[in-house]
Amino acid sequence: MDFDAWRRSLEGKNDLLDREFTRGLIIIYVVGAAGRLAPAARAAMDALTPWTLLLGAAMTLLAVVRPRNYRLLVWALTTATVAFLLEAIGVRTGFPFGAYAYGTVLGFHILDVPPVIGLNWTLVVLGAAYAARTATDSKIGRVLLVGALAATFDFVMEPAAVALDFWTWAAVVPPAQNYVAWFAIAAVAAVPLEYGEIEIPSPLPMRLALLQVGYFAILDAALYFGAL
Repeated sequence: MDFDAWRRSLEGKNDLLDREFTRGLIIIYVVGAAGRLAPAARAAMDALTPWTLLLGAAMTLLAVVRPRNYRLLVWALTTATVAFLLEAIGVRTGFPFGAYAYGTVLGFHILDVPPVIGLNWTLVVLGAAYAARTATDSKIGRVLLVGALAATFDFVMEPAAVALDFWTWAAVVPPAQNYVAWFAIAAVAAVPLEYGEIEIPSPLPMRLALLQVGYFAILDAALYFGAL
């Protein structure tokens, strides 16, 4: 058997899947942003939100674990579980993020937290980690950059997410400790990725994170101009 030819064939199929998944995600987020800006469609967008997040997560995780990347799958499941538990602690105690509560838009709750939140944490960290690997060869530099990118992601997300009732804060604006927590949790989650040298074989997590940043930036602008 010609293993080099088989490997090249598999890589070609993976590239094709990445492209098709990327097109699908672009359609999802463009339609989602347009729907949020159309008052008549907002109720439908609310109902679809948890399902689109789950679909994006499934597509992205398939892209990164399909080459039998079991170490990354274990990392993803562990990160999602830990992130969910931290959120459950957070809504009950105010630590580590601050005092907040989830609304109904992100779907059903377990321990007062939508389970999809743990998945989205995982994908944000993966996307930031992929981007960090294109920026520096330093492992500690990558870990710190992942934390910074994740905190920046949350900073962009917060205004529109609150306006859409994803969650609400007890304070008028998110406290500074929220962004510190995002930085610290994402950086810690990146440590096993970098020092365990776990492969991220697809750029799809980074593309998904960029689409989400663009989506929330559009809605932030709409909120600022009174269109949301």
